[in-house]
Amino acid sequence: MQKNEMLENLLSQDKRETEIDCAVMLSGGKDSTYLLYLITQIYHKKAVAVMVDNGFESHSKHFAAEYAKKLNVELIIINYAKEFEWFFQTQILEYQKFHKDKFNHLCITCNNLLLACATNYASEHNIPYIITGLEKSQLNSGRKIDLDYSLKSNSIAKNTSKYILQQAKNKMKHTEIYQNNKNYRLFVNQMFKIPSDISVIYPFLYLEYNINLIKNILVEKLDWRPPVDKEINEYVSSGCLMTKVLPQLEKIGMIQIMEDAHLERLIYKDNALGTEYLKARDVGCPNVVELYDEIFDKLKIKEFLIKQCQLKDLKYAE
Repeated sequence: MQKNEMLENLLSQDKRETEIDCAVMLSGGKDSTYLLYLITQIYHKKAVAVMVDNGFESHSKHFAAEYAKKLNVELIIINYAKEFEWFFQTQILEYQKFHKDKFNHLCITCNNLLLACATNYASEHNIPYIITGLEKSQLNSGRKIDLDYSLKSNSIAKNTSKYILQQAKNKMKHTEIYQNNKNYRLFVNQMFKIPSDISVIYPFLYLEYNINLIKNILVEKLDWRPPVDKEINEYVSSGCLMTKVLPQLEKIGMIQIMEDAHLERLIYKDNALGTEYLKARDVGCPNVVELYDEIFDKLKIKEFLIKQCQLKDLKYAE
């Protein structure tokens, strides 16, 4: 496997001498595991793996631990489960403060908040680089013009992350939970930022994103398997439990899942995955808001969502 010149350039810009070259964000899914393999085995960087446990991907912990061990990499797990529970509650219960047309504020803010938590860890431990598995469908979501193949795009992506977090923080300050919950207020003030001394690298801006190729390499090298209850050939994306309820929130009008168009374009380059993608994006009954999932109870938002359905004259099932 050949090195990518752009990526190698980005990985060599920081001249500090440190014990650890970089921290790779790891969830146990295909993208982050592939990057951990790539960074350590192809680019030969001294790395640690960082998993930010937000309480909604905890089922993948043992997968992340297994692959980090196989690659002889230390796994750091940072637990912010309660803080992310408050975060999701706020983003839904007070969604009108965050809502923006053609924008999935829930996932976009969460992805960047996970990045910020890992980046703050890197800053505290003198690790110059954070490697994130965010791919083009996520990085281009909500953009009028897609990021191109240039070193400048990596800087644009980082600045965008900073902007998204700052905007979210400004809006968060007007929420009830921020004003009334000291612990959550401390979390927002500390974590909704990306330290300037850390270089964030988005490798999938420069690497070909071929899902089957990635899975085949992982199976061959690490005996990889999906962190969700799916066969390898069916697995497409995130093991985050929140993805199961996003279509229902979209039906109510709280979010718009703008990642779909970008992801479809990427996946349909690999025709074998086209059908599987559509299965993964199954919204259930299109005319009924389905409130069955236990996540609604975990976040204590079911009654609120029922009231929203009633106000908007939407059919729902619980």
